[in-house]
Amino acid sequence: VSNRKPGWYSISEVNAAQIFWTKTYDSSFMQRYSQNKLLADQRLYQINPIDDSNIEFIAAILNSTIFSLFIELGGRVNLGDGALDTTVDEVKDHILTINPSKISKSQKSNIIAAFNKIIDREIGSINDESKKRDRKMLDSRVLSSMGLDPKKYLDPLYSGLIELVTDRLSLPKMRKKVAKAKIDYSIQQIKEQVEKEILPDGLQRFPEAFTDKIQKKNLSEISVPARPLRIGSHFFGKYEILDDNDKKVYEADGIDMAVYIICSYKPDEYILQIPKSPKAIMKAVQNYQIYIKELYLKLANRALSASTDYKIAERLALEILRENGYMGNFDLD
Repeated sequence: VSNRKPGWYSISEVNAAQIFWTKTYDSSFMQRYSQNKLLADQRLYQINPIDDSNIEFIAAILNSTIFSLFIELGGRVNLGDGALDTTVDEVKDHILTINPSKISKSQKSNIIAAFNKIIDREIGSINDESKKRDRKMLDSRVLSSMGLDPKKYLDPLYSGLIELVTDRLSLPKMRKKVAKAKIDYSIQQIKEQVEKEILPDGLQRFPEAFTDKIQKKNLSEISVPARPLRIGSHFFGKYEILDDNDKKVYEADGIDMAVYIICSYKPDEYILQIPKSPKAIMKAVQNYQIYIKELYLKLANRALSASTDYKIAERLALEILRENGYMGNFDLD
């Protein structure tokens, strides 16, 4: 600001930004980018990269569909009509992104060039975006930079995210359409019927069903008690694993390993085998989270159609998961 008056400050003095995080999402995903520094308030958060030389590349990555998938999995539904909300802490702790230092200069240039083709147009719903040529170009180049073949992964990426968004938005809509007349079933009868229809064979076992076969030399073993486990306090990336008496039984290197241990608990097993590879652990946890979240929505939708009470439906869905061996603490809404 020129000709400053008392109490006025320049843009640089108040830490303005060029990239802005969107806090809440419906069916579209967008992180705003400006070539000039601006200020934001309320529903937008300013993003200030450590290295400004990567700022346009970071904006491109944050607007890719693979990143939108990370938002969908890491956010939480706590607003009306299925809106997805993200806080600063959730972004830091649960939402993944790409490390610019791992991407070559030519790949960065290609990604930025594709990003510039969509930067001035309106961003639509994920369903509409998945059909646009410029969107596919950007996403293909981002996937390639991650070592993923777009011909193999692009269509599943779109279909998976569309399904997750559709499920998220459909549950609150069903709540509004539920008829006032209630079906003459007890809560227990509804629960048994829903479980029989949606989960006749029980839950897939974790981690066996969510990891590739790993040789024993690539596994480490830890001893655990025959009691349920939970995550305790954490400090500098280390997470305590506690039993139900609040006794520390292990210290995990990172949240993914902590979740892996918690979800692996079985009453009759005292030794857990854990992959030595952090990538293998992260992949197993992410696959399991997607599976549980999708299954929870199916259970809740079916219970809602029978009970006409969304609170009962959500409670029954979680009870069914817990009674079938789900030990995690994912945000399922």
